[in-house]
Amino acid sequence: MTFLTRLELSNFRRFGPKTVLEFPAEPGAVILVAPNGTGKTSIFEAIELALTGAVRRLGKASAAALVRDGNPQAEVCAFYGESRILVSITRRDASESIHVEGDPVAILGANAKRDLATLLRLTHLMDQSERNWFVGCSPEEGGEALAALPAVRDTLAASVAMSSTKRALTTGVNEVRAVAKSAKARLDDWLQRVEERNAAREHIEFDAPLTALAVLRGELVTLATQFWDDRVLGGMGESPPALQAVARELSDRLNAIENELNKKRAFLDPLDDWVDRYSVIANEESNARVALDALRMSRDEWLATREDAKEALRVADKKLSQCQREAIVARLRYDALALKRAHGQAAANVRAAEERLSVAEDRLAETERTLSRLRHMHGREVELKRSRIELDDARKALAQWTASEIEREELVHRILLARQALEGATLLVAERVDVYRERTALVERLREELTQIKLSADTLRAAVATVASQLSPSDGTCPVCLWPHGTTELHRRVQQALLVLSPAIAAAQARLSDAEEHQKAASDALRDSEQDQAAASATLDELRRKDHALSATIKAAREHPLLVRLERALAEKTLELHAAKLNNEANVLEKERSGTPDESGVRASWTALAEERDLVREMLARAQFALAESRVQLAQALDRVGELGIDPNTDVLVDESELARNVVTAEQAVVTARAEKANRERLLADAVAALARVEQELADRNATVAVLADQLREAISTWRANHLKGVPSAAGLEMARLDLNRATAEAVVARKRLNATSFQIARWVSAERLKDLEARVAELCANGEDERDCGERLRREQERVEQNARDAEAIARALDELDLSLRRRLESFRASVVRPIMPVQQMLLRRMVRDQRFSNTRVSFKQLYNKQYAETQVPLHGAEVPVRLIASEAQRTEIQLSFLLALALNHRWCDWRALLLDDPTQHHDLIHASAVFDVLRDFVFDHGFQVIFATHDAGQARFFERKLRNDGLPTCVYTLRPGQDGVVARRG
Repeated sequence: MTFLTRLELSNFRRFGPKTVLEFPAEPGAVILVAPNGTGKTSIFEAIELALTGAVRRLGKASAAALVRDGNPQAEVCAFYGESRILVSITRRDASESIHVEGDPVAILGANAKRDLATLLRLTHLMDQSERNWFVGCSPEEGGEALAALPAVRDTLAASVAMSSTKRALTTGVNEVRAVAKSAKARLDDWLQRVEERNAAREHIEFDAPLTALAVLRGELVTLATQFWDDRVLGGMGESPPALQAVARELSDRLNAIENELNKKRAFLDPLDDWVDRYSVIANEESNARVALDALRMSRDEWLATREDAKEALRVADKKLSQCQREAIVARLRYDALALKRAHGQAAANVRAAEERLSVAEDRLAETERTLSRLRHMHGREVELKRSRIELDDARKALAQWTASEIEREELVHRILLARQALEGATLLVAERVDVYRERTALVERLREELTQIKLSADTLRAAVATVASQLSPSDGTCPVCLWPHGTTELHRRVQQALLVLSPAIAAAQARLSDAEEHQKAASDALRDSEQDQAAASATLDELRRKDHALSATIKAAREHPLLVRLERALAEKTLELHAAKLNNEANVLEKERSGTPDESGVRASWTALAEERDLVREMLARAQFALAESRVQLAQALDRVGELGIDPNTDVLVDESELARNVVTAEQAVVTARAEKANRERLLADAVAALARVEQELADRNATVAVLADQLREAISTWRANHLKGVPSAAGLEMARLDLNRATAEAVVARKRLNATSFQIARWVSAERLKDLEARVAELCANGEDERDCGERLRREQERVEQNARDAEAIARALDELDLSLRRRLESFRASVVRPIMPVQQMLLRRMVRDQRFSNTRVSFKQLYNKQYAETQVPLHGAEVPVRLIASEAQRTEIQLSFLLALALNHRWCDWRALLLDDPTQHHDLIHASAVFDVLRDFVFDHGFQVIFATHDAGQARFFERKLRNDGLPTCVYTLRPGQDGVVARRG
């Protein structure tokens, strides 16, 4: 087994020029103790650098960061037994170089050639970077990490090789299929050529002679020149296909002409009724235009009537405006006289109210001065009373302060005794826990010894029975020693051996019984000690609560305003002086009170005066409001008088009765003018309504004329679109029908001549096609073979290629079945990778994690689209969720540690069984850390691991060291401290 025995650091990170750490060459533990930032993580980085040649924490950054500041070179040397690995990092101006001596493969084995950094973090190293932890990474990163395990890596490599083979075979199968398809295409082409050749022979008439091509060409030229445009013959060749193309072009053009003639015939047949309808529409359109002219004359007459009514309405409106103005002038003169009188009365009321208010406010001011003196005296009396109450509270607080101080002095002594008792109980519990574990381990060892002795006895009996069954009944020769002593002698010898074993079994049972009694006694003693510890802790907590309550009482007493920042002795003197001051102030107030009137009488007088003042103020406000309102109304009336052209400063408002008569006369004139205006408005409305009716009828007639005109234009357009002259009429229709019959007869004659010519050209084309097909059939016949031999050869070739394709298909199916089987085996193997991990991890979590839901943590490992996915999951709400989403920092640390330990037990890929743990209990108190220490001790004691453990907590380090030494396990402690020449490591 391989162990790390020595580590030398020189100017690495913060370490000095020569730092040496010696490790035991056997299962045990090395504990590194240092404050944060003093080099604990650097130790693990040095080990990683020695094994992998790099530090993952740096990523793509320069390795010069590993060299101590101000030094050109750093070295790390790791010794594994007789093997050594030396890594040198040399820093230059803008670069660095790394030199490695030694091969980690010689130490860790052949599996260390690939993914060494990942393998170390799976089974050996737990650093401080959570992004490198399995529980903190994404499913893709987790799958890549587990795929680095040698067993998984080899299986994935086999799967990749199978995929490559399958792709290559698939390519071959496709090529064979292409060859088979090509052979079938050649055979199909041969059969199609023969079939077309035979069909061409059947359709050719060999009895009638072929018409000369020149004659056929001349017929086409005649038809094209006589009936159509001879430009269609441009570039026409002498071959039958060229003549056939021209014949088809002429046939298409003849079809177009026949279609046009049919359309024209279909158009002309129903046109008799249509021509009659056109005449009717033309008459209706003429009549509509006559009625339209009459309506326009009526509209002009009503327009003149409307203008006359508007002029009469304007005259009536002008007369109404004049009457209204005269009525307004009369009303304004009458209103202005009334407003002047009201304004004078309001001003007199305001002056009287102001005089009463001045008298009332003088009397009220004198009463308020007297009342103010009384209020001041009352306030001083209230303040004196409050000060006496405060003095009494301060005396009570001082008394409580004194009593609490005395009681707290006694309580502090009791707390000291209780703390000493708890420390003693805690130490006794720790000692008895160690004793109980030692005796439990002894019981387990004795049980195993007893089981082995009993198993030996059972094995011996089974061997005797086997030997006895092999004894020959004739000679009785033993098959073991070849001596003819028979079955009786054999059983006797076995009985003697069992007699020798029986005392050993009895002795083992006795030792086991004694050990179990000692274990029970240790368990009872541990339980008693734990109860004593709990009782001592409860007593200490109760005393601390009492001390806290007394401290709060003293603090509350000292926070009294009269006792703030005072000592107890000075506080008593301060309270006596304060009491004397309050007595002097009470005597002064008593003397002042003797010469002052009664406050209730003064207050009643003040209330009456205040009510009188408020009443006078209200009267003054109403008088001022009335004055302001009358002033505004008078100003507005005078402004309106000025707007009508009358001087507002001239006093024309003398006779009120005459003004009233003028108002009545003017209003009667307004009523008469309004009646005349209403009559004129009715006449105008009648003229406007009549004009609107005429306008509507005119619009309707215009719409009718427009519709009829559109219909006539559409009819003429349709007539001329069919090449008919003039306007629609019966004579024009008859002439069009005669022209159509003549054109139809010419098209029939041309069709017969063209069909005959096309038939002769088709015979020429068929003959040439037969000749071409004969040549194509002969082309496929190799070396002069006949058609039958060629067909048989092509059929045999197709059958051979199709058989090859079927064989390739069978191989492909077999390979698919093999690939499916391999995938199933890979899935089963993937499950077998995590299946043994989960029970161990869950058992470890039950020992370390207090939250029991994490004891059901499981690892999911699967493949999707040729990519590996893995993550740690925990049950939540009936489903599985990633641990990183719900676990705290301490819980993630414990889950990562349990995963690393489970992998280290079940997937051993090298001879160095080590655990490199960088401060795994930094988030734990001593109670939780103790559970982690128990697990690590078991891995050292039961499984032979070398543990390198770093922590910043010296108390945890001492506790872990004592636990290991109690079990007799090799342990050494290094303390890292900064010095003048870098960090140094001291043992002990």
